[in-house]
Amino acid sequence: MRFFFCVLLVSSCVFWPLETASIGQRVKRQGVIGDPCEAFNVKLGFHSAKLSTIPKGVCGYCCPIKENDVRFYFVDRTHVNGTLVTLQSKGRALGIDPRLPTIIYVHGFLELGISGIAIRTVREGIFNSNIDMNFLVVDWSNLSMGPWYVEAAQNVRYVSEKVATFIWTHLKRKSFRLDTLHVIGFSLGAQVVGLAGKILKSNGLMLPRITALDPAFPLFHIKQPENRVARGDAEFVDVVHTNPGRFGIGEPIGDADFYPNDDRFYQPGCNFDDVINGNRLDDLASCSHERAWGYYSESIANPQAFPATTCRGFRADAKPCHFQVDAYMGYHLTKNVTGQYFLSTNPQKPYGMPADLQMKMKS
Repeated sequence: MRFFFCVLLVSSCVFWPLETASIGQRVKRQGVIGDPCEAFNVKLGFHSAKLSTIPKGVCGYCCPIKENDVRFYFVDRTHVNGTLVTLQSKGRALGIDPRLPTIIYVHGFLELGISGIAIRTVREGIFNSNIDMNFLVVDWSNLSMGPWYVEAAQNVRYVSEKVATFIWTHLKRKSFRLDTLHVIGFSLGAQVVGLAGKILKSNGLMLPRITALDPAFPLFHIKQPENRVARGDAEFVDVVHTNPGRFGIGEPIGDADFYPNDDRFYQPGCNFDDVINGNRLDDLASCSHERAWGYYSESIANPQAFPATTCRGFRADAKPCHFQVDAYMGYHLTKNVTGQYFLSTNPQKPYGMPADLQMKMKS
């Protein structure tokens, strides 16, 4: 049997194909203590990752998926760790206000779900904004555990079906409104929301907006839009590319595609020297990839934090064009903005760089 062995670097992996017997049988022969299907958390620096001895999924050697492996939570200032929402839940009884705009957020590979740093960061961005909204989180961390990236990618379709069913059911129950619904996903989570949008669209329901934060690149082919997030999955799809061609898709795939710091391999503050000198070894592989949700969180409270231009070469010595503000990347982006946009960011928080400073930037 062929599977991929993953060398874990916090929230990213490097893969080598290996030949092996059934993983499940091998683990049992070795006498692993405890349930090999159960998850355990590993902490490294500021990061934590959810791992398991055997993956969960539909593969022959996988542990079976359980109904509660995909959970939905409503997060507000009173319940920062989330209140469980089921298909039978009455949204209003839990505090969900159908009069308010609603965000549904889906995390990526290896994350801890509702307690992970990405969701905590986005949550703080919402709270700091003083914008009244419903914040719902999809926790599929039991199906996105490391070091099993291949199996997690295979689970994306299953999770997308659960997300689509949840949205459909709670729209029918009037827990929230369709016209103010905004579905956001990071990395593998971006692929989840794209496929969920396709499912709903095939059933006559079009999501208003999907935001794909550095959508996962490994195993998602650019020439197969039916199997990944793509333009048309919602009325408006905006994409933030922070690690293009590595862990994130590099090609423009949305209605509006934003390229912070162009298509550089590393985001500012994420190159090798920055990470080592800052004693952030846990950030070495994932820093640029994770900047996507860091930037986006900041944009919620500051609508003009990330001015962007259509002029890709604005940093060049022989400028083919000059920086002018054509759009603002982030949560407050309007649907009339289409095309590709470029901008510079700061290496530390606040990441947003004012337009007048960007005008002076050089390569």
